[in-house]
Amino acid sequence: MKIKRNTNYYTLACLATALTLSACGSGGGNGPSVMPPPVQQEQQPQQPPAQPEAEVPQVPAPQPPVDPQPEQPQQPKPEEMPQPPAQPEAEVPQAPAPQPPVAPKPEDVPQQPDTRVKADQEILEKLGIYSPHEGGALLDTPFKLMINDGSQKVELQVLAPHSPVGQSKLETLRDSDGRLIGYYGHARYSKQINQDFDEKDAEIRSYFLQNADDSMKQRPEGMGDITYQGKMIYRYDNNPNDADEAVVRATYHGRDKTLDMRITTKEQDIWTLHNDRSPRSITPASVGEDGSVSGYLAFTGNQDSRPIANGQFSGGLYGKNGSVLTGRASFENKENGWKGVVGATAAPASQQP
Repeated sequence: MKIKRNTNYYTLACLATALTLSACGSGGGNGPSVMPPPVQQEQQPQQPPAQPEAEVPQVPAPQPPVDPQPEQPQQPKPEEMPQPPAQPEAEVPQAPAPQPPVAPKPEDVPQQPDTRVKADQEILEKLGIYSPHEGGALLDTPFKLMINDGSQKVELQVLAPHSPVGQSKLETLRDSDGRLIGYYGHARYSKQINQDFDEKDAEIRSYFLQNADDSMKQRPEGMGDITYQGKMIYRYDNNPNDADEAVVRATYHGRDKTLDMRITTKEQDIWTLHNDRSPRSITPASVGEDGSVSGYLAFTGNQDSRPIANGQFSGGLYGKNGSVLTGRASFENKENGWKGVVGATAAPASQQP
């Protein structure tokens, strides 16, 4: 039976009080004392076992607002992407094995004309057969000019029925670019003459030949000097033999546009070119704007100490930068008259002063 907590407590208190009053009323003898019954302590109700504290859910800390990102389209996985159709591998052409060259047959090779020879032939046709001492073009001579394909030189042929006499001398003039400018030389031939009664006779004729393309005449440019080397082919009028040769050396002075020329024979006789008639002149010949050159010749024999007037020269400078010097020379005299033609070309640049 369960006793209510408040009722028991009140009963015990009353019992204790009664006992106390009984003892005091007995006369105060020392009788045995009656110990009050022990007071039962109030039983405390059992506390229910402690329950574990419930976890309080953590509230996440507030985050700053984030701008919404546009939704990205979902990319297909690589294996889901469509693949282009496989292309067949191109076949690499196999280079044919090299074959040994086969020499073409002569008839299969196209014949290409030599452009230089063709150009030379055109210039020769333009120049013609020309003798400055005979007044110009020779129209009734049996001469024919041609270009030697191998040497690229101008050659002279005497046509039948006439025949050459002695050794012809003919020189070719080309400028520093190799272009044909002209020619100069001397030739003799035997002309057949019909006589009465079907008799034939021969007459020896002699000609100095010289000509140059006038369209190529020009004075050198610049202030420097240019040296020339060549020859003069000449013959005295009273000499029946073949023509002789003399060495020509000349210098063009770009500063004052003049030309010095010195002609030396095998016997060491010397002609020099001057601007004045006086043989003692030291003034070189002037060169015109178009390249023309003319002057007087003074002659000094190998045994003489004083020069004498002995002829004239007329010519010019031709080709690229005036790299060709050519012209005619003569001295009119019954006893010592002579004729000649001059040709010279500019020395290579390495030999220029």
